[in-house]
Amino acid sequence: MLEILFKTDYVTFEKTSYKNGRCKVSVRGKAGGKSLMDYRYLDVPLGFSSPYVSWANLNYCGGWTYNEADLHTAVQRGQKLYAGIVFDMFDENYAEQCKPRHNLPTEQDAVAIITRLEESIPDDCIIGIEKPDRQGYRCRFRHIFVCKQGCIADYIDTEEVFSAYTRLGIGYTSGIKSCVNYYCGVPIKDFSDSKFFDYTNPKGVQYIVTGLLLGYPLESTAYLLDKGKELHPAIQAACQQSFKALQVTGVCDASRYWRYVNRQAFADATALALLNAKDWGRTSRHRSARR
Repeated sequence: MLEILFKTDYVTFEKTSYKNGRCKVSVRGKAGGKSLMDYRYLDVPLGFSSPYVSWANLNYCGGWTYNEADLHTAVQRGQKLYAGIVFDMFDENYAEQCKPRHNLPTEQDAVAIITRLEESIPDDCIIGIEKPDRQGYRCRFRHIFVCKQGCIADYIDTEEVFSAYTRLGIGYTSGIKSCVNYYCGVPIKDFSDSKFFDYTNPKGVQYIVTGLLLGYPLESTAYLLDKGKELHPAIQAACQQSFKALQVTGVCDASRYWRYVNRQAFADATALALLNAKDWGRTSRHRSARR
């Protein structure tokens, strides 16, 4: 049985259910044909819903063409909790790299758009400059973010999230839950600093946090966790041990937590079955800069 989950002028999200209790969501281009990305998972009722989590938000992952102007106001419209926005600006100094121009805005164009967003930002939203750890591009970029006030936990019930992951067949420990709950309790604006949390390059349990931050459907995150075995027992154990250390020392600030959890739980590359060149969508030229 085929079901259309989401559709734009560029792509269509098609869900196919199978008799074995599993299903597949395929992202297809306007012309149809070969799928751009497939997500396979258990076809079960999740018991979870949120206006900030949807297949529509996955459309902004950067793996295919989307309307970038829609992303500029997605948070203000109550569709997402966080939007990282990048302006690829045309630069005469790098004309040989940037041509053909492909309608890239000038710096004046980008500033005008940002100014309009700043002037119309609602009281429950924040707009600011991202601090991305992305260097080496030869063309010019400007990174901003728009997010909701407060923290993720103010908008999404993490207990419902973990119950849904259980239904999807994703196992976890109390350490995993503690780690996710910590990140869901910090101000959303803190995610604009990649030195605190790099949502463009998540590892292990960070996939769960990134999915909630950017509003990606739980099913798509479950697919990545299951496919890459990101919640490997060794990582779960390290995460739990790290959080216990925090409880003993009473240290709860972000910098120390980052050292405990991310260095101990995620640094062992041999324990991480990373997803090579795949993320929630296919890697595109500037995928990591567009959220």
